[in-house]
Amino acid sequence: MRDIGLELNPKKYSIINVKRGKQVCDGSKVELDNTTKIASLNESERYKFLGVLENLKQDDKLALQQASMTYLQRISVIWSSPLSDWNKVNASNQFALPTLSYLMWTQTWPLAELK
Repeated sequence: MRDIGLELNPKKYSIINVKRGKQVCDGSKVELDNTTKIASLNESERYKFLGVLENLKQDDKLALQQASMTYLQRISVIWSSPLSDWNKVNASNQFALPTLSYLMWTQTWPLAELK
């Protein structure tokens, strides 16, 4: 990594210890070298994998809530901008809609929330 100019940032890494399908929180740290230590996740903390917050199990309600919040944020930015209607529709389809369509195949979306 150093050859191409990248450095390891231990603040962006964490470890989750799982034994027999349950998270074990022992507060230990993994040492990469004498100066770098990576902390383990607590039971209440979550990590992001491909943009979706997860813990040991994926929290469906939290993922749906965050996806819908991001979608509404992007839609409000697009439709309050001074773009033409044609460009607003294109921006909505290309920028806002993928936040929902990414999770469509992995989540159970209640019909009332989709409306």
